[in-house]
Amino acid sequence: MCVGLVIAKEKVQLLESAVINLIQLRASVELVCYSDLISSQVGHSLAAHAFGAMQHALFDQVLIRLCAVWDKSAIDRASLPAICSIVRNDEAIEALTEEMRAFHLRECGEESARRSASKVRTKIAEAVKLTEAMLQSDTLKAVQDYRDREIAHVLSLGAKRKSPDRISKFGDEDFVFSESLKVSKLLLFAISKSQIFWEVHEEQQRRYARAFWNSVTLKALE
Repeated sequence: MCVGLVIAKEKVQLLESAVINLIQLRASVELVCYSDLISSQVGHSLAAHAFGAMQHALFDQVLIRLCAVWDKSAIDRASLPAICSIVRNDEAIEALTEEMRAFHLRECGEESARRSASKVRTKIAEAVKLTEAMLQSDTLKAVQDYRDREIAHVLSLGAKRKSPDRISKFGDEDFVFSESLKVSKLLLFAISKSQIFWEVHEEQQRRYARAFWNSVTLKALE
């Protein structure tokens, strides 16, 4: 196996963990920030200030993790662009195709091996196409600008923006998250031979989040 594929396999495992963590965080954000499950218990009180700070902290953590998944390609990054840059060349694709064929040949026979192997090139091509489109997306750039200006750094008003003509708005994170799931699913199949169903993970984490947050009862003292 070539060195590039060893690195890609290591990075895609880290990426999978990052996406799972992101799904976990979003499950709580849906209840704490997007619903009145907890906020209705706080009401108009001095405690609302602290609760608002907690909402912002939870939401900001989602944005930090979401932007990390789309970090520019670099040797020390396990982001979607970084992984795509490794596996998009013909040598890597041929190696992954043969690896997929050999795996399914042992498990399922020649016909299944041929079908599965033929999907590798398609999945990688689709992942690369989606990634390139996202890197040019004003929505992603606006979310990254918000992360840079409001969370990660203290920037002056004149600081250069990635998206000078667009400011991030509520809901942009949903689009970036959805595209993250699409691309990561494609790469996990092609590189790790993993058939991931992110919607199952999402429902599971929502169930866990409901189990916790539905058990929380607040009574603001002031």
